[in-house]
Amino acid sequence: MTGRQLEVIYCDDVRQEIGNKQSFIGVYLGDLIVAEALPVVLPKLCLVSTLILPKSDDVTSARIRIMQGDHCLLESDGLLPPSEEVRSTNPEEVPEEQLLRIALVVVLSPFQVDEETVLRVVAEVDGAELIGRPLRIRGARSD
Repeated sequence: MTGRQLEVIYCDDVRQEIGNKQSFIGVYLGDLIVAEALPVVLPKLCLVSTLILPKSDDVTSARIRIMQGDHCLLESDGLLPPSEEVRSTNPEEVPEEQLLRIALVVVLSPFQVDEETVLRVVAEVDGAELIGRPLRIRGARSD
């Protein structure tokens, strides 16, 4: 069960580039501070979640929820590939190849923000929760 991780990136846009790479535009490292007073409508907000699991864990179920406060905005279902695609027959694998990575890109467009709020991604793996880094959304303070 060790080695399970949930990585989350919040950004304005995700673009698929040549060479099977992604570009994250406007990445939020802390709070998302909107210039206008709340409420506001964001044209787009992207959440990129990567669930990292050791292949040796023999995970039977995994799902991801996008939460806004206590409200569930979205819940995935059946994130695991067929088990024959997960298990390796190569005992010489380097440690990086012994990990299963499940990525999920969610685009909220448009995204209504009525009041200060917190977004977070929660993964449930065989009944155990992993909580990703949250994003607090707030209006600019006029101090």
